[in-house]
Amino acid sequence: MEKKEFIQMYRPTIKTDQSLLSLSHGNADVERGFSQNAALITDDRSSISDISINRLRATKDAVKFYRRGKVHEVPICKGLHDNVKEAHSRYQVDQEITQRILKEKEAIVAAAKLTKNKQLFLVEKEQNLIDQRKILQEDLENSSKMLNEGN
Repeated sequence: MEKKEFIQMYRPTIKTDQSLLSLSHGNADVERGFSQNAALITDDRSSISDISINRLRATKDAVKFYRRGKVHEVPICKGLHDNVKEAHSRYQVDQEITQRILKEKEAIVAAAKLTKNKQLFLVEKEQNLIDQRKILQEDLENSSKMLNEGN
């Protein structure tokens, strides 16, 4: 069988095979991410945040990118050095922002609670005024009846 005949005969199969081979391999990337996260989270790091996990993975990936994972061969440039110097100040700014957001949320919750209490107080006061009005209305009707009977 010649090459030309072979290609014509198996052309549909070749296209199907190429299509199948181009499909992704399921959730391999996601599952790899889970296993990498599990390796990063040890017992002493059990309460680590998502941001910290992402930063650790970025650091690990950067080390892999430079010199195939050899930490001692990662080039230390001025930008990296400056970045490390500024890391703590960025962390402090991030913590201040987080604390400010928490305080604002607490203030909003407290204001909502105060508004609800005020609303309940006003509803109760309104009910008391309605009750007083009914009593005064009854007194007025009784007084009017007595006045009419006296005339």
